[in-house]
Amino acid sequence: MKTTTLRTTLLWLCAIAMLSACGGAPTESATPTQAASPAPTQTAAPAATATTAPTETAAPAPFEISSTAFAEGEVIPPRFACTGEDLSPELAWGAPPEGTVTLALLFDDPDAFNWVHWLIYNIPAESGGLPEGMPSDPQLADGSLQGQTSWGTMGYRGPCPPPGAPHTYVFTLYALDTSLALDAGADVNAFQLAIDGHVLAEIEYTGQFSR
Repeated sequence: MKTTTLRTTLLWLCAIAMLSACGGAPTESATPTQAASPAPTQTAAPAATATTAPTETAAPAPFEISSTAFAEGEVIPPRFACTGEDLSPELAWGAPPEGTVTLALLFDDPDAFNWVHWLIYNIPAESGGLPEGMPSDPQLADGSLQGQTSWGTMGYRGPCPPPGAPHTYVFTLYALDTSLALDAGADVNAFQLAIDGHVLAEIEYTGQFSR
């Protein structure tokens, strides 16, 4: 009886030992290591191409006369009259119309029956103006020719009205489509005949003077 009990005890012990060896609590498998994904490479934005702003071409100045000597319609200083130095004033003008070949300038006194104080023609179209104190030579360095004044002289003669009310003096600039076939010393009548049919544009600048 003891032998049977002992055998039974040994069988139980053996069974327990086998269960311990085979039926232990399951072990947690290690979470597989995730391969680190490479950080996305940022592609550098292409450098902005420097664009050069288009150069603005300055519009040509309008075909108008101006002067540093006196403002339009204002009093002509004595410096430019017979009571002073009798110098021609500085004059400037803008680009003449397309097709202009030469320019011509007439300075007269409408209050004295268009008395001519200055006549100059075949001025180069690109001249842009005349400096102060123009000489009285019949032909100038740029090829311009001077006509005859009402005194029978050539070159500029300034305002010289009789004492009394002021006179209005007019500088008239003509844009011509031709070079005038006139010699130096032409009078205003020959000049007006020569420009007939050739005037592309005509502009004026005025001044006042009295004694």
